[in-house]
Amino acid sequence: MPVRNSEKAFSSPAFWDRIAFIMAFVIISFTSFSQGSPEYGSGIKLNLNTEGTRYIRFINWGQIWLRSQQNNPGSVINGEVKNKTWDIGARRLRVITYAQISPRYLILAHVGINNQTFATGGGFGSSGTGPSGAGKKPQLFFHDVWNEYAIIPAKDAKTGKGNKYNLYLGGGLHYWLGISRMTSASTLNFLAIDAPIFNWPLIEVSDQFMRQFGFYAKGKLGKLNYSMAVNKPFATNNTPVYDT
Repeated sequence: MPVRNSEKAFSSPAFWDRIAFIMAFVIISFTSFSQGSPEYGSGIKLNLNTEGTRYIRFINWGQIWLRSQQNNPGSVINGEVKNKTWDIGARRLRVITYAQISPRYLILAHVGINNQTFATGGGFGSSGTGPSGAGKKPQLFFHDVWNEYAIIPAKDAKTGKGNKYNLYLGGGLHYWLGISRMTSASTLNFLAIDAPIFNWPLIEVSDQFMRQFGFYAKGKLGKLNYSMAVNKPFATNNTPVYDT
């Protein structure tokens, strides 16, 4: 009897709801501590000169989710109709490398994967089960690769004081685009939550995971933050559909 009761408990949706809530609380607490941890400092940073003005820095993050959710009626998960499901998956696994090769010149590369679960997010051509199952061996790809030059840097290199106005110009495969600030929001700033998909209304239609090739300008005018870009969208043969 105890074994049967345990099986019922583990299969109960309420049980997994409680587990998901506990894990979410732990992850939020850990994220809050790690971002302000004194041991973190500047992270993994290799100085290229004694002053520390030229360096290479590495940032990596893994956002692992335990989810319990109620599905829409008739939802099919892994070939079966499911009213409620739970899973553990990788929302984002990323690595950023950026090289400040001079006080004004920066090179950034951002690589990773997204949205891998037990049944989705596998590599190109994956399906079914086995070694090439639908959720296995996701494809690693570049999210961002761009070069940036500081016309007016945020901090004066000679005095070390901050400038009230600054201007940066850059180009490459970049994230400076969209209809609002939330369209290019950094996921490092909200690891324990996620932004709604309508922030990216055209994702994967004319972009590469919300990135496009182009040139951009960004900076600050006092308290005003601004950015603008000229981009070349990826080719697409999808015809826009308008809601009526």
